[in-house]
Amino acid sequence: MQGPYTKAHAQAALEGPAWMRRNFLDSVQYKTAQLDYDSATHIAAVQGAIAGAAKVAHKAQEDAARAQEVAAKARDAAADALKWADKARNSAKQAADYAKQANANADAAERSAKDAQASADKAKQAASNARLAARSANYSANRAVDAARRAVASANSAQSSAASAHASALQAGKDARTAAAAATEAHHIALARRRAEIEAAAKKAAQESHKAKESGKNPADTPENDETKRLPWWKQTARDLADLTNEISIISGFVAAGSGLIAGTLAVFGAELPAGVFAGIAKYSGYASLAASGLNVLFTGVGSNAFKGWRGHRRQPLCTIERIGVLARLPLPYLLLMAAFATFIFCLVVDSYVKMRKATVLCFVVSVGCCIGMIGVGRLQYQHWSAEQMLVLYSFAWTGLTLGLFPYRKPYLEYRDEQLRGIKRDKYEFPKWCPIVTVASVIASGLLGAILVK
Repeated sequence: MQGPYTKAHAQAALEGPAWMRRNFLDSVQYKTAQLDYDSATHIAAVQGAIAGAAKVAHKAQEDAARAQEVAAKARDAAADALKWADKARNSAKQAADYAKQANANADAAERSAKDAQASADKAKQAASNARLAARSANYSANRAVDAARRAVASANSAQSSAASAHASALQAGKDARTAAAAATEAHHIALARRRAEIEAAAKKAAQESHKAKESGKNPADTPENDETKRLPWWKQTARDLADLTNEISIISGFVAAGSGLIAGTLAVFGAELPAGVFAGIAKYSGYASLAASGLNVLFTGVGSNAFKGWRGHRRQPLCTIERIGVLARLPLPYLLLMAAFATFIFCLVVDSYVKMRKATVLCFVVSVGCCIGMIGVGRLQYQHWSAEQMLVLYSFAWTGLTLGLFPYRKPYLEYRDEQLRGIKRDKYEFPKWCPIVTVASVIASGLLGAILVK
């Protein structure tokens, strides 16, 4: 039945995304059909009630006409008696017509009620099928999650056993080669134990599947599989913060290394003034990188089974699908152009301050080296960040570094004017808030880039 409810919902589904159309065909159409049948049942019932009332009214008119006919006959008024007899017959005919209408509406209401029940049964069956499909998918996902967690736990145990055997051998006074052999043997023993565990788990799963098949039960059709297993919110938050602090550590670490290299080379060239600028940036960027690394270790421990297997533990993702943000989906030439533009702006600002061609070329070479280094470090992370993602992070970080140079403009120009007047200082110092602002600009820009690549 294509009633008003079904048509309205179908139109909304056609205007919406694909999942709305699938949902409408899978289950919603049966529910709206039930509403249409209920509406038709109600309308037929009301029409039947109206027809029944009309029937009663015309029956009353017939009775009144018969009474008038009898009274006319009693008065010997033949003409009046014939007139009332005709009225009585007309009322009886109309009452019979309304009786037929009432019966027809009653039949229609009964048919609509049956159709509504059939639609309700279809909707119930569709909901049951959808629930079973969802439970089956969640059952498979939960088993995969359990297997991944057991694998990670076994890997941690194997690594811990190998490290413990190596340490014990060294404490016992054995040489490094013997200790390494002991660690390898412990690792192999742990792997053999893991293979035995896998075989036992597979055998147990096969037995359970056989029992479920014989009993006619679906192991996936249980309330436990109504949703997939998820990490506690605090553990997931810790993992997200671990990723974030790792990105901050990488960005600030490369800024510190690049700034330190520029500062040292400029000092060799005799450009003490710009060397002082980059030395301050390198110092505070290094502090930021160390702090971020410490927080990364802390959050990684919190997000990894409450510090179990802390030593040598490397957090593994439960899902191997790489998340790529909107900017990282751009073609590689565009991302290279974006990185080149960030490098050009940085070198342009440095050249406007230093007025030294060698320093500008140095900044360009160091920037390119940092970009390549960030790409390499990104591939070494457990997330396996792509070159596209690291190009985005580099572009935003170097843009933040460029913006962070502007607080130095006023004191730098003052020192340079002194040099032009022949005034030289043993040491050029800048306000501490200048490198702090620069590092904050780098971190803020890097975080924005990190958000856009995920």
